[in-house]
This record gives sequence, C-alpha cells and structure tokens, in this order.
Amino acid sequence: MSDQLRYIVDTLHREPYNKSYTIISFDSLDPLSLLQVVNDVIAEIDPEQKLDLRDEPAEQTALRLLATLKILNYKPKEDVGQGMNTFRQGLIQGEKLTVYPLLSWLLQRMPELKKRAYLARFLVKIEVPVEYLQDETLEETYQTYASMIEHFKELHKAVEFERSSEYNTSDVRRDIEAMEEEKKQLSRQLERLKRRVEIYPRHEEVLDSARKLRKEKERGNDLKKQKEEQRKQLNQVKEKEAKLIRELEETKEMSSGLTAELVLSKAKEDNNLLRMLTSDNLPKKIEAKRRECIEMEKVVSEPVVSELDLEVIQQQIDEVNDEIRSLIDKKMSEDDSGTENLALFRQQASLIAHKRQVAAETIENLMEELEVVKEEEKEKERQLEEMGGIKLIKEDEFRKYIEHLRVISTIYKQKKGEMSALRAEFGVLSRTEEILKSKDENVQDLLSFMEKKKGVSGYKNTQDDLEQASNLKSELDTKKEKSLQEMSVSVQTLKDVIEEKKSVLAPLIKAVRPLRQKHQDVKSVHREKKATYDSTAAGLKSKRSQLEKEVQGLWNDCIAEESQYHLLSCELEAVRLHDQRVKAEMKAVVSKDPAEKKKNLRDQLTRKVHEQENLGRALRDKQKDLKETHKFAVKQVKMWHDLEKLFSIKKRCFSEAQEQKQRTKDLQELSTTDGRIQIMN
Repeated sequence: MSDQLRYIVDTLHREPYNKSYTIISFDSLDPLSLLQVVNDVIAEIDPEQKLDLRDEPAEQTALRLLATLKILNYKPKEDVGQGMNTFRQGLIQGEKLTVYPLLSWLLQRMPELKKRAYLARFLVKIEVPVEYLQDETLEETYQTYASMIEHFKELHKAVEFERSSEYNTSDVRRDIEAMEEEKKQLSRQLERLKRRVEIYPRHEEVLDSARKLRKEKERGNDLKKQKEEQRKQLNQVKEKEAKLIRELEETKEMSSGLTAELVLSKAKEDNNLLRMLTSDNLPKKIEAKRRECIEMEKVVSEPVVSELDLEVIQQQIDEVNDEIRSLIDKKMSEDDSGTENLALFRQQASLIAHKRQVAAETIENLMEELEVVKEEEKEKERQLEEMGGIKLIKEDEFRKYIEHLRVISTIYKQKKGEMSALRAEFGVLSRTEEILKSKDENVQDLLSFMEKKKGVSGYKNTQDDLEQASNLKSELDTKKEKSLQEMSVSVQTLKDVIEEKKSVLAPLIKAVRPLRQKHQDVKSVHREKKATYDSTAAGLKSKRSQLEKEVQGLWNDCIAEESQYHLLSCELEAVRLHDQRVKAEMKAVVSKDPAEKKKNLRDQLTRKVHEQENLGRALRDKQKDLKETHKFAVKQVKMWHDLEKLFSIKKRCFSEAQEQKQRTKDLQELSTTDGRIQIMN
C-alpha cells in the first residue's frame, strides 16, 4: 500500500496534474476530496468528465464514475477481497482501499485508456427499447447508425495500420521536400549546361546525336539481356535433349533382348502385384487410418483426463486383456477337442497370408526407397550440373575403365615379379659383400693406401655415398610399391562394391521400369484430385470466413448487451441507495423524536456549512493579521540576522586576539630561553 501511495503522489506531482500533495497530506484527504482526485484523473482521459463534485449530486457522481469505469474495463482485484458490490459501495463512500488501487490502475495505463475512451464515444451504441424499433423510420435510422459504427471501425483500423507502418507522413514530407530541392538543383544545372552549349555552333544536332546514342546504348543493353536469356534457354533445351537421348538409349538397351511374350508376362506379373497391393494393403491401411482418426476425434472431444482417470482406464484395459486371453484359451481348447485336422490348415493359411502380407509390405517399402533414391539421384545430378562438376560416367565407360585397370594391374604384377627377382639378387650380393668384409679387417686401410698410391684418394667414400643413395632409392621404390598395392586393393574393393550394388539394384530396376507409367497415371489423377480439393477448400474457406464474420457480429452484440446489463445494474443499485437515503431523510424530518431529528441530513449539512463558514471567516481574519504583521516580522527577522552576523564577527575577533596573545607569549618564552642559554655559555 505504501509503494502504491508513493507512486500515486509522485505521478500527481508531474504534468498535467501539478498537485502539491505529500504522502501524509494525500493520505489524510477526506472521501469527497479523494473522489475529486479520481474525477480529475478520469477527466484527463475523457475531458467531458471534468467538473466539480460539489456541484453534482452524490448519486449521479457514482453512476457517472461507474459507467466510465465500465467503459474503461476496470475490474477490482479479487485478492484484496473486493467484489463488484463491495467496490461500488467503497467508491460511493470514497474508501481508501477502493480508491488507491483505482488511481494506481488509471495512472499506469493513461495512453491506453485515452484511446479506449476516445473509441467508446463512437462505438458504445445507444440502447433503444424494442418497442420503439417497431417504427420503420426509427429502425432505419438505427440501422444507419449501426452501419456508421462499423464504417468507423474499418476507418480506425486503417488509420492504426498506417500509423504502425514504417511509412510516416513526416518522413514522406521530408523526402518530397528533398526531392523537390534536388529537382531545383538539377534544373539549375541543366540551365547552366544549356547556356554553355548554346555558344557552340550546331549544338542542336550534337544534342540530337547524343540523344540517339543514348537510346541505341539502352537498346544494345536490352539486346544483350535478351541474348543472355536466349542462351540460357538454349542450354536448358540442350540439357533436356541430352537427357531424353540418354533415356531413349536406356530404353533401347532394356528392350533389346525382349519379346512380346516376355513383355506381356512381365506386365501381367506387375499388374497382379499392383492389384494385390491395391486390393489387400490399401484398404487395410485406409481402414486403419480411419479408425485412428476416429479414435483421435474421440480423444479430442473428451474432457481433460487426470492421473486418477488414467489409472482407472489402465485397470479396465488390464481386465479386458485378461478376459480376451481367457476366451482365446477357451477357444483353443474347443478347437483341440473338436477340429484338430482343421487347425493345421488354418495355421498354414495364416502363415501363407502372413508371408504374403510381409512380402507386399517389403515390396512397397522397396518401391518407396527406390523412389527416394531416384529423387536423390536427380537432385545430386542437378546440383553437380549447377556447380559445373564432372559428368557421371555410363556403364559402358565404367566397364572400359575396369578393363583398363585390369591391364594396368597385369603390367604391375609383371613389374612386381621383376622387382622381387632383383631384390633377391641384391640380397645375395649384399651378403657376399659382408662375408668378404669379415674375412679381412684391414681392407679399409689397404683400400686407402691403394687409393693414395693410384692417386684416387676418397674413391671408397664416394662409393659408399653412392651405395647409400642406391639404398635410399630402393626404400622409396618399396614405399611406392606399397602405395601401388594399396591402390590395387582399393580398386579391387571398389569393383567388388560396384558389382554387389549392381546385383542388388538389378531386380529393383527391372521392377521399377513398369511402375514409371503407373506413377505418371497416378500423378495425373493426383493433379485432378488436387485441383478438385483446392476448389472445394476455397469454397469451404469462403463459407468459413462468412460464418466467422457472423459469429463475430453476434459476439459483439453479446458484449454490448452485457455492458448494457452491467450499466443498468449499477444504475439500479444507485437508485436503490438514493431511495434508501430519501426514505431515511423523510423519516428523520417527519419524526417527533429529537434524537431522530438530529440525524436529519439537511440539518447536518447546514451545521457543517456553518462550521465551514466560521472556519473560513477565522482563516480570513488570521490571513489579515498575517498581512498586517508581515512587514514588521520581515524587519525583525532581518534585525536578528544582522545581530547574528555581529556576534559571529565579535567571536572571530576575540579568537584572533586570543591567538595573537598566545603567539606573543610564545615569543617571550622563546626569547627568555635564549637569554638563559647565552648566560650559561
């Protein structure tokens, strides 16, 4: 409550209220003053509500404020224990617990409430009794009034949309002004250029030639664009032609070894397969989807299920499952006792039906996967063509590539055998060299001596370097051999994978070929059905929009009727209170009991008026006395200020004199001390 009161006081200090309340003074206001503050705040929302509550009866004030709050859609908070009746009573009596939340709510939503009050002036319909609407002229006028309200709604929505759009009138005006200024500058530049050009001879012919040149350049740019577009179209046509040629070649290859009987038998098999899929699987799937939709509709139409309801449902499901199991056991026992021979045939029939169902589902799944793979293949080819990549090789080209790899592999194996023989020979020679070196340890010294003697010193080292280079070369050859082996293994693996994929895809491709025509037929049927669906959906959508408009109109009428009902209830409540107060006043006036007469509202108000007049008279006298003594009091205050300054100056002078005396005394003591020191010396 304190934060709320502080917010109200701080807001009332600002524009446009400019109230000089403090928290204490605002909290001590009487009920009439609180209601006057509420009325002033509401007057900022709706200027028509601006008036002095002392000039208006209390009942009319209550009705007017309640009607305004109803339009502003104010709802008392239920957490503070305020119902609608309690709120009305508290507002009429000016209670703080009712007025403070109302003021806080009004001050926090001022722009929104101003807009709502503005719209209420035009959108709240004037209620006309039904019996008056029997008149044709009045009914026609009322219908015109209602249509004007609807027209106002549409105009207001359009204005709000324009305000909320990114195009602002001020921005458009500034743009127009800038464009006009730019136009003026261009006009001035054009005039200057004309004056410069006019001094040259035959300037009109030059301008005409420049104009023709500009037009020809624009035409050339247009022709370039058309040429580019035609080049793109030509490329597309060429790609389409190449694709059709490939499809034609594939069709020729597939039909090269076929006869009419094979084609007919294949077509019959495919037809039987599709008939089985459409006659067995599709009805079952459609029925399953229909049952699922029915179950979903039941679930949606049912109310929200709690955990307790779920437990009860689960228990019922368990009971039904137990009952089904018992019936199955009973049925099996009866079958075993009566028809043992038929059980075997039933079992075989069920197994065959199950296998057939599984085979049909497998075929359908494979067909779907094949369609997906085809779509992915087309998408990848399109992406590859867009990126300018290489084209995928055909089967014949790939077969030639494999044969070339086989030739290379044969040559590689021959070379590998030769390298193995050379490597074995190199090993024998290396071993012979090691044996010879081990027989004579002084071979190195002997070689050095012989090299010096023959004049070829360092020949052995050179020979060793050459051998090291040879060894390094052999190592590199070994690594190359390993890499070639790895490449051959990779090529062989790739060949195996390709052969495996070809063997897997061959029957699928054969199965897919007759399905293409079926796919085209189904696609055409789908287009027709889709067109029918779109037209039906558009009709239903238009009907739905019409029904929504009708529902919205009925809903608006319901809201208006409800607001009128609440307004009449408030008015009835105010009239009832007024009636009670009138009866009490009449009873007090007519009564002979003095104690009862003291409760007379007229006498009470008269006494309060006399008291306020006496208080105002006393305040005016006090104001007069204050005005008479004001000059003397101001003069006396000034004299007191001067006296205070005089005392402060005297105090400062006394402090300075004391400090001077202290410094003189310190100097004397210092001089005496120096004299004693000199005497002692």
